[in-house]
Amino acid sequence: MPLEEVKAPDPLKALQRVEARGLLETAHRVKTIIAQVLRHAIVHGRRADRDCTADVKGAIRAALSKVMLAGKGLNVIFS
Repeated sequence: MPLEEVKAPDPLKALQRVEARGLLETAHRVKTIIAQVLRHAIVHGRRADRDCTADVKGAIRAALSKVMLAGKGLNVIFS
């Protein structure tokens, strides 16, 4: 898909597919990478008009950090 055709629903669909698999941290990383690509295209005069990932902020559930998990009394082993 050409960058000028990327609209907010497009990254959101991809992020929701990752989130549905339970990979919340990965979904947030993918969103960050998509945003970086779009911003790079904007700065270097490529075909992107704007970073549409800002429009989907909050659409993906937050990943629980290790601190949050530990605070809930969960016995989780971290590598």
